[in-house]
Amino acid sequence: MRNVLISLLVLTAIVAASAAAEERALHHNVYFKLKDNSPEVKGTFMAACEKYLTGHAGMTAFAVGPIAEEFQRDVNDRDFDVAIQIVFEDKAAHDAYMKAERHLKFIEETQPNWEKVRVFNWYAGSQNKSSSERQAGAKALRTAAKTQILALKTSLQAYRLDVGDYPATAAGLRALREAPKDLGESARWAGPYVKELPLDPWKRPYQYEWPGKHDESTPDIWSVGPDGVDGTHDDVVSWERKK
Repeated sequence: MRNVLISLLVLTAIVAASAAAEERALHHNVYFKLKDNSPEVKGTFMAACEKYLTGHAGMTAFAVGPIAEEFQRDVNDRDFDVAIQIVFEDKAAHDAYMKAERHLKFIEETQPNWEKVRVFNWYAGSQNKSSSERQAGAKALRTAAKTQILALKTSLQAYRLDVGDYPATAAGLRALREAPKDLGESARWAGPYVKELPLDPWKRPYQYEWPGKHDESTPDIWSVGPDGVDGTHDDVVSWERKK
């Protein structure tokens, strides 16, 4: 009976440890050795990674790049051409990504050129307080950007009701503060529609385009995100990203 109890306790501990692990951040590292590893083909391959593997739900970080040729020590693994590194919030996000249509499309398009693929999945260890706080802070900044974008959309709708259309791209969000010169005296501009134009949480101006490329009915509004580069996976956008 005592042995049975010990076995049950051990099993319970294993199950609890496994469940706790699945709630931690999961790092997903993949190393590709390509049949054709010419610079042009590697560039096309990395573009496919950016196209199909970014922006999935529960993904907190993404990076793709070629092998660093200058590192030639015996301990350096040289048996790959391109690597990707993804961090998921938890195992559930990883599992959903593996079944996602865009991920499967990436495999379909690029697999013919794979010579060898190695995958390393590992859970982040216990995080210290500063690391947890940084993650929470980053999430809060993205939430703040989304809130500001929603507020700008509301102000733009009020502008449209008065003027009859959204501001042109050239006029931009400044049209919410002062009437564009090309409106003419007959326009019913009744602003300002905002007290001040906000910067995004990273202290950069929001981007604006009308007509929008992503939704024909409303302008595109977006922040270039923490990396400051337009068009990357960390942009905070007004439109629904394609899955």
